[in-house]
Amino acid sequence: MDSSSPNWTQIIVTAAITTLLSVAGSIFYFHYTERSPDLYYEIFPAASFSKGDVEVGIQTATIQNVGDKEADDVQVYFEIAENTAVQDLKVETSSPAIRSKITREAKSIEIVFPRLNPAESVRFSLLFEKGKAGVSQISVRAKGVNGRTGLKESDDLMPQFLASVTAVVGAAVGILITFLSRSSLELGLSNLFFKQRKVVDEELRQVRTRGNDEVDLAELLLNNRYRLYFNPAVPGNAKSKIMAFGKGGQILEGRNRNENSWRITGEFLELVDSEGAVHSRFYYSANNQSFYHTNDPDTGSIRKHNIRDQYMIPEAHVGV
Repeated sequence: MDSSSPNWTQIIVTAAITTLLSVAGSIFYFHYTERSPDLYYEIFPAASFSKGDVEVGIQTATIQNVGDKEADDVQVYFEIAENTAVQDLKVETSSPAIRSKITREAKSIEIVFPRLNPAESVRFSLLFEKGKAGVSQISVRAKGVNGRTGLKESDDLMPQFLASVTAVVGAAVGILITFLSRSSLELGLSNLFFKQRKVVDEELRQVRTRGNDEVDLAELLLNNRYRLYFNPAVPGNAKSKIMAFGKGGQILEGRNRNENSWRITGEFLELVDSEGAVHSRFYYSANNQSFYHTNDPDTGSIRKHNIRDQYMIPEAHVGV
């Protein structure tokens, strides 16, 4: 074979991998940027008991924003069953920053919340008498979304989805490398994969940082508490913690060897470890008042622990 002729096998394989990575990146970009609120609610059966000569009962219900965007103008409507009177209503919120307005009628109760951020929840306890039926119907809605009672397969699956995309692409690259057994091709495909992922990270950053303009990061940190998701691949709050920031780079709450102090470098927030190295680097998104990891390879969270996509969301707005 003429040594000057093109290596069509390598060209075709490289083109196929480029297409695969582009498709995976597009899916990643679409799912990660198309953020929306998602209200999940549940009502539990009423429990009744006797209080002297009166039959009373208690019933609880919960709602939670399991989406990835704040829900505005959340309205919860309870319709009270016939022959039942509500004696008391208790509303417990997951954050003291959540405000509510309650409107009570003879046979209905409406509670309105101006906003529920992602992962925020509310628990309702109703004490009633003159009957055991309790609530006959509940409806939950917000601006542009209706509440639901059944969990979807996609709930809490964003980290798994991202991991799956990475796994599929990685597996394809590995199989082709093993099959072709060419070190030059292995290096080329590996570089291609990481280059594509870097492009997606940069696209996300451009979308999230629109409207930042004149943002004072230090002021934001000193006047708010945040919840840091330090291992977002694990659903829920199990791998998260509250962070509170003080003057002079002090971490007042959530401090450990990894998140030992903080500093502002240009447009980035850097969490510095106990040895003085950057453990995590974040950029700020004014769109939802949250911080997102840059996924830079020089940070300890990537270099030492291989954990990507850390983020921080506001926990409560209190002055320091």
